Amino acid sequence: MIEIEAKVFSPIYTALKEQYSGIYVTSEPAPVPSKALAVSIVQEDSFSSPRMQDNTLVERFATVMFQVDVYSNLQTGKKSKCKEVMALVDDMFFKLNFMRMSLTPIPMEDNGYYRLTARYRAMTDGETFY
Repeated sequence: MIEIEAKVFSPIYTALKEQYSGIYVTSEPAPVPSKALAVSIVQEDSFSSPRMQDNTLVERFATVMFQVDVYSNLQTGKKSKCKEVMALVDDMFFKLNFMRMSLTPIPMEDNGYYRLTARYRAMTDGETFY
């Protein structure tokens, strides 16, 4: 198995912490975060890339997918704050050569949060993302 989670999570975590004081960032799912501004960056999938497989039966390339959830429960401007934070996340994933597969608002009216969810995909050999 090709393990790359830290290579993706760490630089995005650092960038978010530098930009937003008090932001909560986790690599685990956060159904209802405990902070006013929170980001969950979770590796949701990793599978061998069959077209890159050779006869050694060693995984040389994997396709990986990350889901990012940005939450805000600010009294005013929660939608614009989520979009602002997601723009930074988006830029970081693009710099790592990931492609965004989706960007969707998720209704959470019952608890006062606004939530944006994005999914990113790339192929990797464990060192480089394609």
